[in-house]
This record gives sequence, structure tokens and C-alpha cells, in this order.
Amino acid sequence: MCCFPYARSARGGGDLELAPQGFRRYSHSEGIYPKESSLLLKLKAGLLRQKSRNDRFGFTLAEVLITLGIIGVVAALTIPTLIENYQKRQVVESLKIAYSIFLGVIEKAKLDYGDVENWDWNLLSSDRAPTDGNEFVNKYIIPYIKVVPAKLKYEQAKQLDGSIVSSGTSMYLYKPKYVLTNGMTFSYYATWGYSDDHSLVLSIDINGYNRPNRMGRDLFIFLISKSSPNLRFGYNLPLNIKREDLLKSNGTCSKDFVGAGWGCSALIMLDGWQIKDDYPW
Repeated sequence: MCCFPYARSARGGGDLELAPQGFRRYSHSEGIYPKESSLLLKLKAGLLRQKSRNDRFGFTLAEVLITLGIIGVVAALTIPTLIENYQKRQVVESLKIAYSIFLGVIEKAKLDYGDVENWDWNLLSSDRAPTDGNEFVNKYIIPYIKVVPAKLKYEQAKQLDGSIVSSGTSMYLYKPKYVLTNGMTFSYYATWGYSDDHSLVLSIDINGYNRPNRMGRDLFIFLISKSSPNLRFGYNLPLNIKREDLLKSNGTCSKDFVGAGWGCSALIMLDGWQIKDDYPW
């Protein structure tokens, strides 16, 4: 075999370049590793496409700040409403529980003492003394409910309009006498109910000692009356009371009325156990 890189043609004429069979010569422009070069090219192309996509969908700093500002305004407008609606739902649910508890007390007492009209209403008087109603409560309520005597008093109890109650017979309804096992508190006093009927006024704080301790917000009035077989809503209200009567300026669920908030439990019940937009929240 010839050891020189060039050899004559078998037929004479021209030089032949000898190279191993199955191989070819690559120029520097093609690179030493052609397969790896192809992979790198594909990666570069992909990165370029991604960069182009990012450039197309990116946000400037000004755009980001404007967007955050809009989100902040929307949050400031909607979050207070969401919180208020949540609080209203909590009030309604707690009020339902309180009503159910004391309605159950009356039903249990009926089993032992008969219908409400046959109870010993002489245990009540109309002088509204601080201790008035104790005998009645000890006989017809306390045996049928789990309670402990209240040891704390509100520093400031408020009516629906936010005014502080500091004197008068209504003070008895703002100072809890008993605490239920679920944390609710209640107080009471005896009075003449609607149509000069003997009644026991119940004031129930649905969230106990927690604030706001405000009539119509967490303090609600119920009535046990000789003329009514069941627990009644509000204080001294006719059985056929209408919601517009409760909301008008002299209504007992109006902030303009002296006894503001005393009829709000009746309003919530008349509205189908909900607090509507015109409720004096």
C-alpha cells in the first residue's frame, strides 16, 4: 500500500486524495462536534423566543403601581362592607340561639306549672325595684337553664344611638345578673306589659361581656307575658306590630326614640331573621 497521501490514478492522470472509508473532512466553520452544535443552536433559539415573550407581556413600574393603587381603592371600599355583613350574620345567628334557649325554658316550665297564664304572676309587681322579679325568675327560669351568677358589670352600657345609660329603671337591663354556659348574659325586671299586663322583661347580651354592650347591637329585649303563651320580641309591643312602626322616629328600633333599641329583636324577627339595609346599625 502506498504510504503517501497522494497516488496516481490506476489509469494514469490526476492525483487522488486518500481518506479512511466512512469519514469525511469538516471545515472549521462546521465545528468539531456537529450534533452538539445543533443542540446549542436549538437552546439559543428557545431562549430568544422566551425573552421575546417576556418582553411582550411584561409590565412597567408605572403600570404595576397603578394596578396596586386600584386594588387598594377597591379593598378600602369593599372590606368594611364585608366585615359589617359578617357581623350582622353573627348577630342574627346568636339572637336565634338566645331565643331558642329561653323559648325552651318556657316550654319546660309549662310541663311543671301549666300554661303561662296560670303561673303565679303575683310574684311580680309594677314598682320596678332592682330585686323585683327574683322570685318569679327563681321559680320559672333558673331551674330550667344552666347559669352562674354574674360577677362583672358593664362599665358603660349604651342605647342604640350610642348614648350611655347612667340612671333610670332601664339600668337594670344593662347590668347582667346571670351568665349562661355559652357566655351569654341576661338580666331582667318586672313591669306592666302591653295592655297593663304583668310581664317579665328579659335583656339578653348575645356576646356576654364583650363590647359594644349596646342595645340593638348585642343587647336585645324579650318579654314573658301573662297574656302570651310564648316568648315575645321587644318591650311593650302590640302583637300585630309592623316593621315601619318600629323604624319611625318614635319607634323602639329607631335611634331617635328614648328607648332606642328595645324593639330591635322584633324587627329582626319580622324581617325573616335578617338585618336589612335600613336597620339602624
